This record gives sequence, structure tokens and C-alpha cells, in this order.
Amino acid sequence: MKRTTPTVVQTIHASYEIRENDLAGVWIMRSARRWGWSWGENEDGVRERKPYDGVENSSGLSITLNEDYTCIVIDEDGARSEGIYSTNGSKLILMNTEYTYSLTGNTLKTMFRQADAYGEHNSDTTFERIR
Repeated sequence: MKRTTPTVVQTIHASYEIRENDLAGVWIMRSARRWGWSWGENEDGVRERKPYDGVENSSGLSITLNEDYTCIVIDEDGARSEGIYSTNGSKLILMNTEYTYSLTGNTLKTMFRQADAYGEHNSDTTFERIR
């Protein structure tokens, strides 16, 4: 008589971690440094690089990042823009612009780097979550 070994069926349940959106909240810009260069004309009408480097503090810029990945940006002049945002690792895509970001408690730091036909633009910005 042939003996059969029972077949063991193991079911593996995939475990998915549902994370809270840790960027959700209202963020106020506390400081920013912007530097780079853009093309411009000098007093003789010759096209040349025009460097810039500046620091801003508490400009009034605010960003509301909602749980559903919609956002509202209100600039220094009160102009309001609405759109969407997403994250991927340390990348934050905010209304079609990509930033590298880090989050420590209620402090959000964003870094922007872009070089194109119009120049080179960089910014390091710090935001504080107010709610």
C-alpha cells in the first residue's frame, strides 16, 4: 500500500502598511534662500548672465497640503493657486514642480534645483506647520 503525504497549503497574506499623510497641514514659509542666474541684457544691450542671491524671511507664503493630495498655495501678494501634490521617497512634486524635501516634526525643508535655457535656479526653503 502506497502512503501519501498530505499536501500542506500555505497562504501568505500580504501586509500593506497604510500610512498617514505626514505632510498634511498648513505650512508657512519661515525662510528661503534663492540663488542662480538668468539671462538679461546689460546697459549696452548685450545678452549676459545676471546672477542673483537673496535671503527672505517670513514672506507670508503659505501652502495647505490636504490629506487627499490636493493643495492650495497663497503667495506673498495673496494670489491663490490650487492643484495637487505627490511624494515619492524624498521627492515632493508640488503643482508640477519637483523638490527634494525633508521633514522633522513640524519643520519642512524643501530644495529646488533647475537648469534650463533661461538660466539656473536654486532655492532652499524652510516651512513651519501651523496646523
